Amino acid sequence: ATRDGLVSSIVVSRRSKAKSDQLQQAFPDLVTVCDDNQEILDRADIVFITVLPEQTSQVLQSLQFDTDRHDLV
Repeated sequence: ATRDGLVSSIVVSRRSKAKSDQLQQAFPDLVTVCDDNQEILDRADIVFITVLPEQTSQVLQSLQFDTDRHDLV
């Protein structure tokens, strides 16, 4: 989420528990870790989907984008 043009929160998936936990520990007031990708999408203004090319179809098909808020690039 953003506030006054600055990032006010970052929500990440627990895809790599070690990495997500490390981010949350380094930035406890900024980073939230979620297990549900749809929840992340619902809470986010800007979304980066960073998966391997062969995972893209499976990941995108499981998500419901808000066409009023999200532009897929």
